[in-house]
Amino acid sequence: MNLFGHAVLIVAIAATANALASDNVSKKRENWDVDGLHGAVVASGMLVSSPCVLSDDSLEQELDLGAISQKVLEKTDDVTAPVAIHIVMDDCPGGVHQLNDKHDMRRNLWLTDQSVASMTIMGDEEPSDPRFFRLKGTTSGFSMRIEDANGELLMPSVAEHPIALNQGHNDLELKAQLRRNNQPVSTGEWSAVIRVGMEYD
Repeated sequence: MNLFGHAVLIVAIAATANALASDNVSKKRENWDVDGLHGAVVASGMLVSSPCVLSDDSLEQELDLGAISQKVLEKTDDVTAPVAIHIVMDDCPGGVHQLNDKHDMRRNLWLTDQSVASMTIMGDEEPSDPRFFRLKGTTSGFSMRIEDANGELLMPSVAEHPIALNQGHNDLELKAQLRRNNQPVSTGEWSAVIRVGMEYD
């Protein structure tokens, strides 16, 4: 018996307000007491970096995992061969950035031409194991597993560790797999919608 399914990946990128704000400054001029009209202008503002430009092919991707034999997923935690997902971004800003996450123990080194982004994968949690994504359809006993290029698991709605983006062009790779749960199995068709959000300073 086979499983048939596909997944739709939708990507959104947001930029956090991160730039230079001017301080309110007022200084008394030496000739302020001279007769006449006087006034003062106090200006403040914020310069915000524009986000990366997401390629058209990365905006919405449909992954077809095809027909999968149940024999491939006989035991709990068995997974299918990974399918690559590419998120391509251009015109990413550069500059010196400082990592503010005090809980980051990875001791990452950020270069002067890199910006720092955090990725969040959004989708329905699998009820039997919230680390994975729930499938919709007539099938049961399976979920979707997503990992980054380093093989680290990406969980629903949990911000991933900071990612260094090079100035200009970037190609971020994720991998999607079908995973066997510890629930009763029924074959059929399935689908899943996964959203990827990226926010950078």
